[in-house]
Amino acid sequence: MDQQIDKKERDIWEYIIPGGLLFLSYVLLYYLPQAESWKFWVVFVISVFVFCVGYFRLLESLPKATSQTGSAIKTLIPMILGMGMFIFGLHYVYIDNGSIKSLAAVTLLLIESMVMCGAVSSSDTGTGQLPRALFWVLIVGMAVAGVWFFVQEITAETQDSYGRVEVATMLWIAAGAWWYSMPVDLDSTTNIRRKKNKK
Repeated sequence: MDQQIDKKERDIWEYIIPGGLLFLSYVLLYYLPQAESWKFWVVFVISVFVFCVGYFRLLESLPKATSQTGSAIKTLIPMILGMGMFIFGLHYVYIDNGSIKSLAAVTLLLIESMVMCGAVSSSDTGTGQLPRALFWVLIVGMAVAGVWFFVQEITAETQDSYGRVEVATMLWIAAGAWWYSMPVDLDSTTNIRRKKNKK
């Protein structure tokens, strides 16, 4: 009985510690100095390191999916979390008028969202089509949103830009990055290889 309790406590800590490290990495971004300096880059690098340790430890701790539904959920959660953090970063760029601090934070959040979706690219064929469709929705949505922010900047009557150009630029960069890392349709690549082998 005591051994079962100890095992449950260990299992809980395997989730709490990586989750706490992930949270700490985002807290560190909040404390980035406004001006670019050696302190700025020290905090930035520490945030990246803490994120990597926390996220990959959490991936190792998660149980393997035993069903197609469980596999789909395990694939979608990192996508939703990663995109949610990136959108939060874009909002921060907007309200902070495109400062160096906000741009550094949203760039890091974009990279981290790509890392979170890295498992999607290597997902099994049973769930590959669903993330691929979501990737297209996100890519088109980000591209259109970037155009909207850019048009708003051009047609704005006031001189205050509110970081619209920076937000539009980051949305286009994100759309391009997500398009490049979109999961490959395994069936189509298999057919291409078969055609090459026939030749």
